[in-house]
Amino acid sequence: MDGSSLGKSYGEFHAASEQLNESLDGIVNEYYGGFNDSILTFSGLQERIQDASGSVNVVKGNLQRVRRMIVEERGSLDQLYTKSKQLGAIVAILRRLEEAGRVREEIAAFAADKKYLAAAGRLVQDMQFVFDPQLDAVEALSGQRQQLEKEKRELQQRIVDELHSHVYLKSPYCERRMGGEGDAGERPGRARIRRARGARGAGGAEDGAEGSAEADSFAFVEMLLESLAALGGTGEALQEVKSSISLELSRLIDGVVAEAEERGRAQAGGADAGAEVLRDFARMLFARLEAVLEYHDYVLDVAARVDGGARAYALGDVWAAVRGEVVALLRGYLVAEDAHGSADAGGAGMRDLFHMERGDVGG
Repeated sequence: MDGSSLGKSYGEFHAASEQLNESLDGIVNEYYGGFNDSILTFSGLQERIQDASGSVNVVKGNLQRVRRMIVEERGSLDQLYTKSKQLGAIVAILRRLEEAGRVREEIAAFAADKKYLAAAGRLVQDMQFVFDPQLDAVEALSGQRQQLEKEKRELQQRIVDELHSHVYLKSPYCERRMGGEGDAGERPGRARIRRARGARGAGGAEDGAEGSAEADSFAFVEMLLESLAALGGTGEALQEVKSSISLELSRLIDGVVAEAEERGRAQAGGADAGAEVLRDFARMLFARLEAVLEYHDYVLDVAARVDGGARAYALGDVWAAVRGEVVALLRGYLVAEDAHGSADAGGAGMRDLFHMERGDVGG
C-alpha cells in the first residue's frame, strides 16, 4: 500500500482481514452441524422418492397385468360364475330334499287333524319338485319318488274312506245331522243341500276351522273332494265310490236291520209291538237311504265343480242300486211265508220279527 493520505495502512488491512476470517470461521463452525443434518435429510428424502418411484412402477405393472387378465381371461371368470351358481342350486336342492324327507310326518299330522286339503297341498308341492324333468337324471331320487307315490296312494285311499264314512252315514256328525228317525223336520232334504251350496258360494269349506273339521258334514265332504282334485285323483276316487255303492248300501241296510232287531227285543210284547217296530224300521231305512241319495247328489255337484272331467257315475246309478237293495230286502224279509218255501224256514232275527202271513200282504 502506498503511504499517501488516500490509502490504508497495511497493518489495519491485515487486522481487518484477520477479523473477517475469524468471523467466517465462527459462522462455519456454528452452522456446520445444521448443514450436515440438512445434507443427510436431503439424501434420505431422495432415497425415499426413489423407493416410491419403484413402488409406483410395481403397482403400475400389476394394474396392467390385472387389466390383461380381465380382458384376456373373461372366459375363466364366466366359468367360475357359472360354477358358483350351480353349487348354489345344488345346495338349494339338498335343502329342499331334506324338507321333502319330513313329508310323511307332516302329512300324518294334517290327516290326524282331518286337514286333508293341507296334506294334499303339501304332498303335491313335494311331488312337483321331486318329479321335475330337470332332476330325472338324479338316480338318488328314485327312492324318494317311490315314497311320495306311496304317500299319495295312502292319502287318497284315506280320503275315499272318509268320503264313504259321510256319504253312508257312518260318521257320528253325519248321524246327528242326517239321521231322520221319523221327524220330517230334521230330515236333510233338498233344502239342506241348497244351504250347503249357499254356504259354499259365500266362503267355501274351511280346512281347519274351529272345532272338528267334520262338524259341518257337507263342508267336510266338499273339502275331501277338493283334496282329491288337488291330488289329481277325483276320477279314480269316484270310480271307487261307484264300485262300492252296492256293498255300502248293503252294509247300511244291515245296520238298520240290526238296530231294528235290537229295538224289537227291547220292547214289551203285544199285539201292536211288531207293527210299531216295522214302522220304525221303515222310517229309519228310507230316511237314511234318502240321505245317502242326497249325499251322492252333493258329491256329484261338487266333483263337477272342482274337476269338470270327473264324473264316473250318475245319481241314477245310485238310485238303481237303492232300488235293487230295497227289492232284495222285501223279497228276503217282508214277503209272505209261502213265497219263500222251506228254504227260509230257518231264518231268524228280522225274518222272524217281521214275519207276515198272506192275509197281511193282501190287506
